[in-house]
Amino acid sequence: MIGPWLSDQGYLLGPAFALLVFLAVFVGMLLWIYRPGSGRTYEREAQLPFDEGAHPGPLNPRPARED
Repeated sequence: MIGPWLSDQGYLLGPAFALLVFLAVFVGMLLWIYRPGSGRTYEREAQLPFDEGAHPGPLNPRPARED
C-alpha cells in the first residue's frame, strides 16, 4: 500500500532499508562494547602488548586435572 506511493514520490526502499540495517548494527555494537562487565576484559587485553611473555588465555583458567 505504501510502496507504490513511495515509488511515485521518488523514494527508494533499498537505501532506506540499508540505513535501518546499518543503524541497527551500529547500535548493537555500541551496546555490546559498553555492556556491564566488559571493561575488565578490554583493560586486560589492552595491557597485553606491554606484558613480556604474557600469553592470552581464558579469563578464568581452570586448574589442570590430576588423574
